Order: sequence, then C-alpha cells, then structure tokens
Amino acid sequence: MSKRSPKSVEEKLEIVLLYQKGGKSIHYLANQSQVEYPTVHNWTRKCKQEVGDGLIESHRKIWYF
Repeated sequence: MSKRSPKSVEEKLEIVLLYQKGGKSIHYLANQSQVEYPTVHNWTRKCKQEVGDGLIESHRKIWYF
C-alpha cells in the first residue's frame, strides 16, 4: 500500500474485476469501497490499457508528448 492510495493493488484489482464481470457499476463500487468515482474509473481504464500493471502507482511523474 502506498502513501498516495488507501487501497492496495490487490484491493484495486478486486474492485476492477467486480466491474469487469458486469455485476456492479463504477458508482456502486466507488461508494462501497469509499473511493471517489473518478479514481475507480481511472483504475478500470488503466487496467484495460495495461492489463493490471496500471494499478501499481508510480512515484515519479511521467510526461507524454
């Protein structure tokens, strides 16, 4: 667990998998896990793009041009 996020990678992945299985909405999962909606939305987006590695937080800022 990092200093930036109250959730571990495993907890984030569990939330994303619940969303991907189609049973729960992002709003519902955000409320249940006490995380802001945009945060959960970002996890689901990153997980689609990076197949799980997107849930691991970086401690440096990466600039894309």
